[in-house]
Amino acid sequence: MSLRDIVVGALTLFAPALAFAGPIPVTWSVRSPTNTIALPDGVSGGFSFPNTVFEPGNWDSPVAVSPVTSYSIATAATPDRVTDLPYQFAVEVRDDATGQTAWFTFAGELSGTLWRTGTNLDNRFTGLTKQTAELGGHTYVVELDGFTPPTGYGDAVAGEVTARVNVLSPEVGSPVIETPEPGTMAIGCVAAAMAGVSILRRVVRRKRAGGDRANVGGGMESFAQGE
Repeated sequence: MSLRDIVVGALTLFAPALAFAGPIPVTWSVRSPTNTIALPDGVSGGFSFPNTVFEPGNWDSPVAVSPVTSYSIATAATPDRVTDLPYQFAVEVRDDATGQTAWFTFAGELSGTLWRTGTNLDNRFTGLTKQTAELGGHTYVVELDGFTPPTGYGDAVAGEVTARVNVLSPEVGSPVIETPEPGTMAIGCVAAAMAGVSILRRVVRRKRAGGDRANVGGGMESFAQGE
């Protein structure tokens, strides 16, 4: 077996993997595009859902789609109280490959108490908690996942609303699987192919050495001609 045969065989073996490395994975980002306020009557405080910048999305876990902040001058002994206080906020999802975006508006109600350094709240989402949009040739599904209340005044103790974002292929309606970066996969395949070539080269060298020992005299010439 010649070195050329080894290289051709290795490239043939790893060609499917190199071809698979071609597709670009679907990536997306999310943000809260608006700054909305829920201000109850007769109390000293309220709630806000501030706007944020785009952040990369996660495939395998919920993402924060809106912060939740509270403000009040009441004390813990005599807190402000709210009952079924309505609120709403928006979520904007961007398909990073095309730059296309879509807005989703969600709503809910808050009940409980709030004071300067804390809250004790119950949340209830109202209306649609799962919405879809077509972006970049895929169907994006945004579904609210959870609500964490703020624990006082300020961004450091803000709460958040989380959601799960799934990307579906419009042809089959199945989830799009995030694939490794094409460059990373291609480099790995080439490295594996070169390692295979190195191993096969050592095998051929050992075979040659064994042939030399077993065929003293004219064996060397016969091996060289048969190569």
